[in-house]
Amino acid sequence: MNRRSIAARTPSLLTAGLLLVLACGRGPGEGGEAVGDHPLAAAVARYRRSFTGLDERERQALDTFTREAGPATTPIELRRASELAGKGLADADPVTVARFVAAARAGLYQDFFRAFEAERREAVAAALLEEAGPSALNRRIAGLLRSGARYSGPLAEAVAVAPFSSTVSPRKLPLAKLLPPEDADLDTVTGSAEIVRLDAFVEEGGQPEVSVDLYRRGLRRWPGDPVLLSGLVSVYAENVERYREELLETLAKAEEEELENAAWCYLLAAHHFRVGRDEKAVEEVRRGIDRPYATLHTLARARRTVRFLEKLGYGAIQARLTVYRSADMAPYFELKDLANRALLRTREYERAGPEKALDLVLRLPVRMERQIAARPQMLFARIIGCTVAANGYGRLSEYEETRDAARAVEYRRRGEEFAEQVRALEKAAHLCSGQKAWEKYYARLGEDEFLRYLEHVLYGNEAAFLLRCAKLKSFDESLPLTQEEYPFE
Repeated sequence: MNRRSIAARTPSLLTAGLLLVLACGRGPGEGGEAVGDHPLAAAVARYRRSFTGLDERERQALDTFTREAGPATTPIELRRASELAGKGLADADPVTVARFVAAARAGLYQDFFRAFEAERREAVAAALLEEAGPSALNRRIAGLLRSGARYSGPLAEAVAVAPFSSTVSPRKLPLAKLLPPEDADLDTVTGSAEIVRLDAFVEEGGQPEVSVDLYRRGLRRWPGDPVLLSGLVSVYAENVERYREELLETLAKAEEEELENAAWCYLLAAHHFRVGRDEKAVEEVRRGIDRPYATLHTLARARRTVRFLEKLGYGAIQARLTVYRSADMAPYFELKDLANRALLRTREYERAGPEKALDLVLRLPVRMERQIAARPQMLFARIIGCTVAANGYGRLSEYEETRDAARAVEYRRRGEEFAEQVRALEKAAHLCSGQKAWEKYYARLGEDEFLRYLEHVLYGNEAAFLLRCAKLKSFDESLPLTQEEYPFE
């Protein structure tokens, strides 16, 4: 026999050998109905009548496994039995499959799900929570099934480590499944528009033009909704070369709709400064500088998107973490760019420029920080706000050195305080934020308390939490802080 013919026959030889291993156990059980001492064997015996689609050899192999399985059964035998059981239940209703999974999880390997497409796994996960109850273990198993993550070992053991790593990455779905019906609610329209722009969520790749169409459609149904407007602005800002004029038109509309929000004026000012239209830029700064807050509604969009993903079958943890990681910060970089350009303009205006314009651009970075801090925000927005203020106070101190020495010293002190706050946030974020920290919190807190942390910290006031963490000496000291509420002030 040549090498090629041996290679060609290897799969069948392995299958025959495995069937022989399965058939050579402790012998048939009493009356042919005995069940081996193994949870997978017990589950197979219990749901045997629901199995279809197996040929005679496969049925014999599974019957032998059911009789002979025990503590000494090898992983390769368990994997093969799991695969045969999955094939046998491939056409069963999701409730039956979910009950089987709940009964067999202590010995069930991922090979069971080879015959299940993503949509089928979702149906089984939903049925598992409904039929077997929303216990912490069942929720973890459901999250693992929905994610399609690879694991080794029995399912009940795999969920101890696999679900978390899968929950920080989006699960791609076909674009058609992400598109909302005509009568969809506000959360669904917002969430769909927010994620279809991203490669990470869409099998066909990111579709910014579809996102734009969805946001426009939403605004026709809910005119002036600030969260939808902010989402449309964000998509335009991400694709500014393609949508420059549309961005400017939408910013002007948003400014009319939300008269207390300075962000729209500032984004317009950033554009005008960039193209050399200083008079228009200064006018937009003047319109925005006395408004009470500057927000891009990032967290509000994130909350709507979380609810949309949960409707699609994402677990609570996976939905929150994937949305948090995918939040669009492009407009905040525009605000930072505006502050930097304003500081450059102060030097030009100080030499030869209108005094009123000089006063405005000198005050802008400091005022901008207060406005950004006046609304809920994600951590990076807070870091941007503090960075802007640190630079702004530094420039004010320099400007006042020859005019009012005491005031210059005070401005320098405030600038250093903001710079220190940035360092504290970055230090604490390195220890108590991001994927590694989340995984540790998940392992130590458990499902319910970890969800509380997500709700009150990541989607509440992460900056306040991390500023407290910056004073701690170890990660474990932060655990009690994760369960406190951080109402936004």
